[in-house]
Amino acid sequence: MFRHYCSYSKEAAAIKIAVYGKGGIGKSTISANISAALSLNGNRILQVGCDPKHDSTRLLLGGRVPETVLDYIREVAPEQRSLDDIVFCGFGNVACVEAGGPEPGVGCAGRGIITTFGLLESLGLGRIDFDYEIYDVLGDVVCGGFAVPIRKEYAETIYLVTSGEFMAIYAANNILRGIKNFGDSPERVAGIIYNSRNLKDEDERIRAFAEAVKLPVVARIPRSDLFASAEKEGKTVIEAYPDSQEAEIFREIAANISGIRPAGGGRLHGALPLDDETLEAVVLGVRKKDIHKKRTHQKSEPAKATTQNASPTPSSAHCPFRPGEKCSTDVSDKKTDASVNSRTKYPLHGCAFAGAACVTAQIMDAYTILHGPKSCAHMMWGIIENSLLRMNRLYDFSTDFDITKRTGTTNMDDEDFIFGGEAKLRAEIGKAIDNGWKHIFIITACPPGIIGDDTSLVAEEMMKQHPGTTIEPIPVDGNIDGDFSQGYIRTFGIIARYIDRSGGGRKENSVNIIGEKSLATNEEYDFGSIKDLLDAIGISVNTRFITRTDIASIRNLDNACMNLPAHGDFTSAMISEIVAGNSSLPFLNMPFPTGFGETSAWLTKIAEFFGKTKKAEELIESEEKIYRKKISGLKVSTKGKKLLVSTYSRNIDWIIELACDLGMEIVRIGLMHSPEKEPLRTRYEDLPVRDDYDPEIRREEIGLLSPDLVLLDRPAPGQGEYVRYDTIPYSAGFGFQAGLFWAERWSRVMKLPPAEEWRYDGEDVC
Repeated sequence: MFRHYCSYSKEAAAIKIAVYGKGGIGKSTISANISAALSLNGNRILQVGCDPKHDSTRLLLGGRVPETVLDYIREVAPEQRSLDDIVFCGFGNVACVEAGGPEPGVGCAGRGIITTFGLLESLGLGRIDFDYEIYDVLGDVVCGGFAVPIRKEYAETIYLVTSGEFMAIYAANNILRGIKNFGDSPERVAGIIYNSRNLKDEDERIRAFAEAVKLPVVARIPRSDLFASAEKEGKTVIEAYPDSQEAEIFREIAANISGIRPAGGGRLHGALPLDDETLEAVVLGVRKKDIHKKRTHQKSEPAKATTQNASPTPSSAHCPFRPGEKCSTDVSDKKTDASVNSRTKYPLHGCAFAGAACVTAQIMDAYTILHGPKSCAHMMWGIIENSLLRMNRLYDFSTDFDITKRTGTTNMDDEDFIFGGEAKLRAEIGKAIDNGWKHIFIITACPPGIIGDDTSLVAEEMMKQHPGTTIEPIPVDGNIDGDFSQGYIRTFGIIARYIDRSGGGRKENSVNIIGEKSLATNEEYDFGSIKDLLDAIGISVNTRFITRTDIASIRNLDNACMNLPAHGDFTSAMISEIVAGNSSLPFLNMPFPTGFGETSAWLTKIAEFFGKTKKAEELIESEEKIYRKKISGLKVSTKGKKLLVSTYSRNIDWIIELACDLGMEIVRIGLMHSPEKEPLRTRYEDLPVRDDYDPEIRREEIGLLSPDLVLLDRPAPGQGEYVRYDTIPYSAGFGFQAGLFWAERWSRVMKLPPAEEWRYDGEDVC
């Protein structure tokens, strides 16, 4: 047992050593023999195996493979865990720990290393009085988990194990790069342990590499049958053949280690990795300029046809990447499904996971599995429920839209991040199928994307077991795939493939609505306004893609006669493009209208398409009388007033129209920076527009232009204490009279003083 180590009065800090090298290079055998040699000098040793193979300490334990920390975590509840269960006493009283790892191909072994170290610390391993702690670490995996032992709080001293094989030296050089990245201590590398493979020129390669990186070769371990013989007995050569030359080599390494004093800097060296070209030149003996020539030649030489008039082969038909020439297949010249923020690397606004879930939640006969931590699912439920509550409070809109009935979560935890979450995903899918769901979406948060859960494979397996069930993975991987809009767009693209382009059940005088903002507080109210306009000229709505709909309606989208885009921003344009690629229907090239002018033009175009022009003209004439009468009453307090508009939006024609109809003078339209990088979309000319309109410019122009009213996307305190402000709504509503609500607000604001009366206290007021 391990209890005899439990001394809590440490006299000196242990020297912590990480042994790094390529997989299969012999680290575990070397580490175990070093531990055995150090223990025979009366030292108390801890050896931690940080490899999923969990065989680092086997030779210290008589050939036994101990229970790993990660298996222990999976099987034992936190309150029942003890160091005695995961620390084993081996040859020379060496304390042995194996981190372990998930099954090959699933989960994240690197995360397992992090979790192992965390548990060992929490159980008090760091309080035990060891003289040396040795960490045996896989070195050709470069993720942050396997780099944990390099961190100074774990290992101040690092040995590199390598043979003369190029890939082993390449891995050693990569480890030096990793050490250099943790630049908190300049000298941490003790040297190279050379494990010979008896290759041609092997000694010369190691010598050249060691000289180039300025490290000593601490030991050369010959290829010997004694190692295999000792391993058959489940022993180190120190234990099995203590008088052998091989055992003496490890005693020499132990002596080298005994001379290391990290705090004093003795026998330690800095990490000086080589770049790839230099490494090849040093190890393989290839001149750097020859490497450069070879690579340039391979890149620039075009493929040659075998005959003079031969057609190009598939490889030669593609871009030959000639230096100085632009590739004709450059994807940057083509549109992709990337959101604005993903294209421009603009700061993210929400994650792709949230965007995807907000789309699938609108399909009322489908079940959505949120594959990730429960906190991510709670976030999603909160976003949607909050939107519904605001909609109900402001517009008296009530619905049975209970998102929790149509969504579930795999509730991934730290254990799943290590071993993979596919088992929980299968269980959640099975539960949904048992509850009668025939269509299931899987949306991935960050953790399953990071560890590589294969949701497509799980979906295929479950559909084979349950014929008649459709399971659709949407692997947006949290914010890895991009922002909210990216997830939104990606999900529309996947669901658009369900559209049946045959249009077999054509519904005359019907339209589809494409890309409504399902989280907008006034979304259902606005839909009602559009529906009223369409009803007035005898047009019905076939499918809302995708808002409060079902799978059958999506499949039957092409049964209508026309698609109507709800909005005109970048994301909406991308959604329309996606639908256009999966639908045979024409699109109206105008978004939903706000204000009298936009609504008249919008309705006229639709009426012309359906042959209902007379009905539209009658409706426009009737609505114009109402509009002009209200505008006339409001104009009394707005005529001649100066208006300054500062906004991110490029679609503000409804504001310009209202201002003109109200007799206001627009002194500035300041366009704030937007990742969309689009110009102002307007039918008006000679407007005082200024781009890149930042708050400093706005503050200066408020003083120069003296506007009576400033419109902003959001309140901006400190922009001028004696100016009237109002906000520009995210969605101003749709229809002939939609802008009048805001015109009435402006009219009321005009009747107020520019500042509260108390601001004039103590001032001379004429």
